[in-house]
Amino acid sequence: MIAGGGEQMTLRAVARLADACNIVDGDIAEVRHKLAVLRGHCDAAGRDYDTIEKTRIQPWLLARDDAAVAAKRERLAASGPLRGFVGTVSEAIDLIGQHQDAGIELLINADRRNDVKSRKLFVSDVMPHFARRKIYRDSGNGKYLSTEAANMTTTPLFGLSVQF
Repeated sequence: MIAGGGEQMTLRAVARLADACNIVDGDIAEVRHKLAVLRGHCDAAGRDYDTIEKTRIQPWLLARDDAAVAAKRERLAASGPLRGFVGTVSEAIDLIGQHQDAGIELLINADRRNDVKSRKLFVSDVMPHFARRKIYRDSGNGKYLSTEAANMTTTPLFGLSVQF
């Protein structure tokens, strides 16, 4: 896997060498653009674009409604700027669908804030909308989890991911 989105060097190297590409930064329009650039590099290199797994890592902070999102923003902003997605469950479902439509095959939650409530909502309310086999995975240890994993509170689950 090669992570990044540099259009001249990084994505060209992905087209020539990698089995997977992790898009790190940018909004959904930027993700679509980076994947289009990758496709162009694959065409130029004679590589089948579909043989490269396209992944995306970003933090996901979730709450059930706008008021809870505002409260979470206020509480967590004191420890530094909030990056990645911050929003409601329904907004997360919409954005994940857009990532899937863009060609992302695996979304990885970079849980930098160690927000237990976000992880629980992600597993219980978001992931079932994209259910396929092996959808619940803890990228820290590679184990696939069931929805019961959302009830785990003693050991943080880093890197929960959605695989399409």
